[in-house]
Amino acid sequence: MSNLEFTINGKRPLLLNSSIAKDNLLLAVDFTTPDLYNNDTVQVKMGTVHVFRSKILTEKICHEHFRIVNYGLSEVELTLGITFNADYYDIFEVRGTTRKRRGRLQAPTATGSAIRLGYRGLDEVNRATVIELSPPPNTIEQATAIYRFVLSVHEEKELFLTITCQYDDQPVPTLDYNQALDKNRRSALVLQEKTTEISTSHEQVNEWIFRSATDLRMLTTTTRFGRYPYAGVPWFSTPFGRDGIITALQCLWIDPRL
Repeated sequence: MSNLEFTINGKRPLLLNSSIAKDNLLLAVDFTTPDLYNNDTVQVKMGTVHVFRSKILTEKICHEHFRIVNYGLSEVELTLGITFNADYYDIFEVRGTTRKRRGRLQAPTATGSAIRLGYRGLDEVNRATVIELSPPPNTIEQATAIYRFVLSVHEEKELFLTITCQYDDQPVPTLDYNQALDKNRRSALVLQEKTTEISTSHEQVNEWIFRSATDLRMLTTTTRFGRYPYAGVPWFSTPFGRDGIITALQCLWIDPRL
């Protein structure tokens, strides 16, 4: 996914705040609307509509949740646009290297609730970025999902989307947002219960220890040999022998399974 742009009545919302949950499982972002015009007249004043957006990752799926709330004194008419793009650049192209040959980008295709961004590589394998939207948008134009609706005073609307990577037309896994969040929290709790718990009389030291432990869990991948701390994140995200051994030795007394 090289581009994901969210607009309200053609305008980008204003950022209020963004944060990552203490357990590293969820990114939460708060937005509001700028002045939204209809010709030369302000149709929706700045700060009238609040947008909460969250993002979580499961094993093979990226989940996003949008909640739009009208805090104004009258109803508002909104048009939401979510535009997607996938350029299929490899990690070296992202860092500025020019490839002599590339595969073929395929034109976006859409159904009532999904957008598919395809690519056929030099190895003649089909790869695709598949976006599923719930509820289905009113229309899909190229790779832009468009929602049109009216919000009454204090009314809210929720939208969900998933992004998955499809390889050689294999079936795409399905899991809704709440199921994914619950699965991640249960998995994190299981790992936390298997590691040594450290507690001190100093609140900031406790926060530092908790943050260090959650960061390490985030970098750890389950392989057929067991849990391994990956390195080179995000550029490579792969096992590095020296880095993994050093990390495992330093954490031996805390988590000998690493």
